[in-house]
Amino acid sequence: MERVHPKAPAKSHQRNSWRNCMLRAFLLLLLVGTEVLAQRVEYKTFPSKLLGRELRYGVYLPPSYSKSPEKKYPVLYFLHGLFEDETRWSTRGETDQILDRMIGDGKIGEFIVAIPYGGTSFYTNMRDGSEKWEDVMVTEFVPLIESTYRVNASRAQRGISGTSM
Repeated sequence: MERVHPKAPAKSHQRNSWRNCMLRAFLLLLLVGTEVLAQRVEYKTFPSKLLGRELRYGVYLPPSYSKSPEKKYPVLYFLHGLFEDETRWSTRGETDQILDRMIGDGKIGEFIVAIPYGGTSFYTNMRDGSEKWEDVMVTEFVPLIESTYRVNASRAQRGISGTSM
């Protein structure tokens, strides 16, 4: 039988105390991290007249966006792939955090990323005319982003990219 000195703290108590400390630190980090993220990655909707319904989108704002109200930023329109949506690039790929690190390290400049929800459309108009996804992107989504956010709307400051296209 193992003898424990009555004044010696129990190992399970030490373990629980450590776990509680780590849990508190994790929750604090989660709360602070979510607050910072929530200020810089926005998820919103807009009414699409062409599709006759609300469409979701996400926008990544670079680190200096809130501190530089006069600055205009280049914009990247990022089109998600099949079976994904406007949230997958940041929730699964943590691309927003990667961009922050690269900007912080001076590897890339700051820019806005706009991600429209495109369902399984591949952002093309349907042949039968029932859904006009390409038209939505060109006539509704791009103008929405450029009128809502401080985007440098010149041709040289716009880009388009995507996955699984």
